[in-house]
Amino acid sequence: FLKFKFDFRKAGNAVTGSGWVWLIYDAWTGSLKITTTKDADNPMTLNKYHRPLLAMDVWEHSYYLHFRNSRKNYTDTFINHLADWRFVEEIFEKVEAEAAEEAEELEKARLEAEEESSKWQMEQLAAEIAAEAAKLEQ
Repeated sequence: FLKFKFDFRKAGNAVTGSGWVWLIYDAWTGSLKITTTKDADNPMTLNKYHRPLLAMDVWEHSYYLHFRNSRKNYTDTFINHLADWRFVEEIFEKVEAEAAEEAEELEKARLEAEEESSKWQMEQLAAEIAAEAAKLEQ
């Protein structure tokens, strides 16, 4: 968790100008990632498999007054006192379960398509054999 906190703060402090830092669940790989976006972008518009779990606003308005324009103090406070980790955990469990369910549905659809393809191939082979048999009978 300490490494995550360090990496999350580092990402927030590295954003140039306005933007966001995100903790996302990548439903394609099944992994957690830290990512950043510029201005008003979000990870879901950049990759349909990204599920946001936590967002930290690093636009100047989020820290200008209360933190006297110190993004570093703001990111430290955000990660240690403002982030609701119970809520992040709840969202993580939900999106992980949804991703597993989606993967199961995709695998089922793939197997059904494979079965249909095999049936079609067998029908084609049977038709070819019947045509060859008909030729031999003549």
